[in-house]
Amino acid sequence: MALLKLGQEPFLREHLDAVPARARQWTEAALGKEGLTETGPNNCMPERWTTTDYLSPIMAPALEWKGGRWVARTNS
Repeated sequence: MALLKLGQEPFLREHLDAVPARARQWTEAALGKEGLTETGPNNCMPERWTTTDYLSPIMAPALEWKGGRWVARTNS
C-alpha cells in the first residue's frame, strides 16, 4: 500500500508475479483502485479481518472479503 500511495503503481504491476497466490486477488483490487478512501488505499494486509467494529470508518480496511472476492467496504 505504501508503494501504491507513493505512485509506484507501474513497479507493482510489473512485479505481480512476486505476489503470493493467496494475495493476488486483493492486490489486483487495490491496483484497480477499489476501496480508495480520502487518505488513499488503506488495507495493510490481504487477509480477511474478523472484525473492524473497534475502528472508525477512516481506519477500517477499505476492501473486505465478501462473496468470495475483495470488494470496496460500504459504511452501512
